[in-house]
Amino acid sequence: MDRTAAFQAGRATSHPLRRRARSASGHPNAWPGTTLRLCRWHLQKNLSAKLTKAGYVETHEVTHKSETALDDLGSWRKFGAAAKRDGDLELLTWIDKHDDYLRTEFSAGVLPAHYSNGTVERALQQVKTSSGVAPSVCATQDERR
Repeated sequence: MDRTAAFQAGRATSHPLRRRARSASGHPNAWPGTTLRLCRWHLQKNLSAKLTKAGYVETHEVTHKSETALDDLGSWRKFGAAAKRDGDLELLTWIDKHDDYLRTEFSAGVLPAHYSNGTVERALQQVKTSSGVAPSVCATQDERR
């Protein structure tokens, strides 16, 4: 019996992905006051992968709503409603897992960009706003060269 079959049959004591998740969550955080922020690029990449794995085609309503789901809270809600109507359990689990985080991010402003400065981004945005400097968009890799 291979490892996956043994695990599914309840005979294996540990699965590699679960072991990795346990070990990651078991390490103390070097900066306990920081909050892990997910960037828009990675969220969109993971959402697209989830839709592809679930077999959604480009013309499906859920796929269409996913294109703007990470723009703002209203679009996120519309995407969530479309996904609920369709009922794919894995997608609904992904949405539920990210819902609180995204609602918090949308209420505070925009999602961090790929290659952003993470946890200090909000503070920098406040400084730029109060000083009259327009917040800049993160440069792409091509623009940095």
